[in-house]
Amino acid sequence: MAIRIFQIIPLAAVFIDWEHFFSRPPKAKIRSKLGSFNRSQKMALGLCLGLTVVQWAIAASHLFRPAIDKEIGLFPFTSFPMYSDIRAPQPYSEHQNYMGVTVEFETSGSKCSKAEIDNSKKLLDSHFYWLLGISDVADVRERAGQVREFVRSRAEFGCVEGAKLIRRLSMVPAYPAKVEVVDVARGLIFNSVFDRESPDLLDFKFERMSDAESRLIVAGKRVLGCALTHGSDSAVKLEVQNSHECLVPTDVAMQRPFYLIVEVEEADGTSATYLTYYFSI
Repeated sequence: MAIRIFQIIPLAAVFIDWEHFFSRPPKAKIRSKLGSFNRSQKMALGLCLGLTVVQWAIAASHLFRPAIDKEIGLFPFTSFPMYSDIRAPQPYSEHQNYMGVTVEFETSGSKCSKAEIDNSKKLLDSHFYWLLGISDVADVRERAGQVREFVRSRAEFGCVEGAKLIRRLSMVPAYPAKVEVVDVARGLIFNSVFDRESPDLLDFKFERMSDAESRLIVAGKRVLGCALTHGSDSAVKLEVQNSHECLVPTDVAMQRPFYLIVEVEEADGTSATYLTYYFSI
């Protein structure tokens, strides 16, 4: 879900030729006293000051709202995907474990050499590193299509037959522990075989059943197992129901964000593990 950051709107003021509208006659001397400004210039100055106050008020409201963990819409200033979040857990006065999420590709091809596989992985990792934040089903499907078209358009991917995008949830122990990255969970975002139009992905949704319980509903796949983690704690195993649902305790899921580890049976009979996340139910 994208949010608009309205405090950047006043930046439009720098693209307006204010001198054209409020310039004084060439021979007029500019004085430092406010009384030397005419009525139009005073109105322009007041408008600029007012917009500045509003801008900083909105910026401060976002700065002190740790609940923001969404895509930031900065168009037209930039179309680059940007995200905002406070990753440090509370209390901020104590050293805490640091949780981080990364993505990486795994490529495959029956006629590829190891060097070609390694090179294709590096190229996809560098070109699509920004896929870190995707979780919406429609967005995942669209991005998988972009990866497929990108591979088909490049000669160096000639032997590559498929690519998996994998999400990794990692932890760095709190100071004074030794700095090392520990993998907490790992799972697919999508598995795209390029001779098929539709990628393998986790098509899911949440339904709140009561104040105490919600359920994760997976479409089109048989669920073999589910677990939930916040990254800093051990995974909580969830009950599987009707072969395509997982029961989620609401009090556990209300802690944001939470990560879901879902093992499913694919159409070809093999099992696959997906790792996705959710912010609130």
